[in-house]
Amino acid sequence: MVRTRRVRYQAGNVERRSRANGPDVWLFRYREYLPDGRTARRGLIIGTTKQYATESQALRAAEEYRGMANRQPSFIPVSFGQIVEQYLADELPGRTSTRTFYRPWFRNHIIPKWGTCALAEVKPLEIQRWLNSLSLKKKSKQHIRSLMKMVFAYAMTSGLMEVERNPLELVRVTAGENEMVTEKRVLTPAEFRAIVTLIPEPYKTMCFIACCLGLRVSEILGLQYGDIDWDKLEMYVQRAVVLGVVGRVKTKQSKGRMPLDPDLAELLLDYKLRTNPNASATDWLFVNPDTGRPWRPSHIQTKYIRPAGEKVCGEGIGWHNFRHTFSTMLRANGTDIKVQQELLRHADVRTTLNIYTQAAPDQKRDAASRIAKMVLPGVNGHFLDTR
Repeated sequence: MVRTRRVRYQAGNVERRSRANGPDVWLFRYREYLPDGRTARRGLIIGTTKQYATESQALRAAEEYRGMANRQPSFIPVSFGQIVEQYLADELPGRTSTRTFYRPWFRNHIIPKWGTCALAEVKPLEIQRWLNSLSLKKKSKQHIRSLMKMVFAYAMTSGLMEVERNPLELVRVTAGENEMVTEKRVLTPAEFRAIVTLIPEPYKTMCFIACCLGLRVSEILGLQYGDIDWDKLEMYVQRAVVLGVVGRVKTKQSKGRMPLDPDLAELLLDYKLRTNPNASATDWLFVNPDTGRPWRPSHIQTKYIRPAGEKVCGEGIGWHNFRHTFSTMLRANGTDIKVQQELLRHADVRTTLNIYTQAAPDQKRDAASRIAKMVLPGVNGHFLDTR
């Protein structure tokens, strides 16, 4: 049920306030009507006495804020669930994959638990106890916490609660008792070559792009022939296809030009000549002939990539393993970290270092052997008498 109340127009007033440091300030004062029927005095700094020497000048400057003081929201939420619904309507990110990812967390976890609670009843300690009681992996719990944090931020931005420290910043999420932290499986060059021999075209060429350039599968599906500059040996990543919907790439940094190795360019040109020699600039590289639209990646992963991984590596793999492999191979080759970041098109270098890049097993073995040779009491493989 939506509740509203009739409120008189407020002119508000300004007050002069002194500060310990700096000139005095002018404060615009007005009353805010709260969801439970009470009112609260609010204050907003208009400027300093240097900016507005007199009260009359400060009142004129406060004119633009009177609309805010008299703004009546279309609804006054009576529950956390109503705030969630308004957040979903107003603020849910436009990218299809993000929207699809967010909604189940709200529908299956957040709303069933907190939907009928008043905002004041959603306390950090109770949230923390609830999250850590869920039979989910730590990463999933962190997703839920992040979404609830965004809802609280929206409530503050919209004036539905006082601006204060976000309560979700106090919530700590722990891993389950038997939960093991796992890293993405990184392939060796030999494993990758063995895997692609088991994958038919056109999916094989998609895998080559994924591992040679580190592109996300949504970006591979969004490639058109006009995105390849054969003369400059560049590929322009500028769109993504998610759940069959053509849209923008994941972030601003994801959009950019990738260098093409001559051998990879030759492989792609051969693919074009075999599949669509007269392709126009707007033709998709990887298109389902039955629909005329890009393929759905989940079917390819389930039917071809995962079984190939199980046969070669003893475990199933997916599209993102190729991106992690690309990142780790860059590191193994001594690539500068800034170059790694830009090739992976990460907004933050910490993502490159902490999530994607792993030390290759041979590198770790070599590093450990170097230390062992330095400290073990042996010369040319013969142990010294340490008694």
